[in-house]
Amino acid sequence: MSFLSGVFGTKPQDLWVLLWTLKDKRSWWYQDLEAADRHILACTNQDVYVGVGLSAQDYGPTNRCPADEVAGIPGLWVDIHVAHQVHKKKAQLPPTLDDALSFAESLPVKPTLIVNSGHGIQAWWLFQELWVFTDSRDRENAAMLSLRWTQTVRGWANRRGWTVDSTHDLSRIL
Repeated sequence: MSFLSGVFGTKPQDLWVLLWTLKDKRSWWYQDLEAADRHILACTNQDVYVGVGLSAQDYGPTNRCPADEVAGIPGLWVDIHVAHQVHKKKAQLPPTLDDALSFAESLPVKPTLIVNSGHGIQAWWLFQELWVFTDSRDRENAAMLSLRWTQTVRGWANRRGWTVDSTHDLSRIL
């Protein structure tokens, strides 16, 4: 099973997944997850990001879906960087990948999925089913839940003297 199928596999056919490539700073929109997987495999030796939120439309090659238009989310997420010179911020980060993994696994709710992002990890807590928003109130509740979860994880990291980025916004790419 691919990453996209594991995260977005039950998405409604009419919703879109965003891929974004760093090399050309371009957005790629897919309703078909197999086509998106083929695109990722074709992007050898370059960074490919995925939008955490689903979209109701294709926003074109230079845009993301605005946070106030995200149509649903698969769960919650955090991005935990490790100490390395590629990180511009001089934050206190977990010293090693093993430290970041140990931290994520030590949280009261274990992540469903962990992605090695190169110089850190992305931890995902997937819902039993996708949360497809029925109205703006659902979206607002999801945004608040994501914010609170990120703040909670950041608080636990802070107890260890570490900083975790604030990546709660529904339009985030990881």
